[in-house]
Amino acid sequence: MQVTRKTVLKILLPLAAAALGVYAFSAGRAESVAVIRPVYGPAVQAVYATGTVEPSVMVPIAGKRPAVLLAFSADEGQSVTKGQVLAQLEGDVLQKALAEMEAVAALAEKEFARR
Repeated sequence: MQVTRKTVLKILLPLAAAALGVYAFSAGRAESVAVIRPVYGPAVQAVYATGTVEPSVMVPIAGKRPAVLLAFSADEGQSVTKGQVLAQLEGDVLQKALAEMEAVAALAEKEFARR
């Protein structure tokens, strides 16, 4: 099949006319854009509200050794500070546990010194 000049013109002329029509149609409809000047100001707006804050995850708190609770010096909702004593435990069980741990440490030191 031989492509002639007439065939090429029959294909290219409608394409060129369509492209010209699309260009003419879109050139008359320019998008409008609002231009504003930047200003200095606060980047964050604060929101003030009343209410209570509740944790999203409840975490149980427990001691490593069992002991009897003698005194508890903080109530729910009360503010506490770092280092503040919140609870007092009975010392007998803890003293025995401390003595046991000290004996284990002393034995480990003796075994280490033998090697």
